[in-house]
Amino acid sequence: MYREIINELKKWKEKARRKPLLLSGVRQCGKTYIVEEFAKEYVYLLNDILKMDTVGKMSMNAVESIIGSTTKMSFRDAAEELNRNIKINISHQGAWNVVQKFGEKG
Repeated sequence: MYREIINELKKWKEKARRKPLLLSGVRQCGKTYIVEEFAKEYVYLLNDILKMDTVGKMSMNAVESIIGSTTKMSFRDAAEELNRNIKINISHQGAWNVVQKFGEKG
């Protein structure tokens, strides 16, 4: 679906001295859709540029730490250890999700 607002967002993006963007509108008019469509063209992730391997938005180093911890203890204990020792702020459910996503990728 193409909308004229995309052209306005492109003009905003090209301005050298642009101000923060505020997108407003009534409920369920497509604000989120527009921002997501616009971001597909203009979001550049450092991981993509450097061709780093990731699982979701986590680096492989973080994933390896999570998987290493979850093989030794429960997901809850692993999450607490990761939060405490290496400052990866993750819940036990998040750790489980990372392990599942890694399994799908492998």
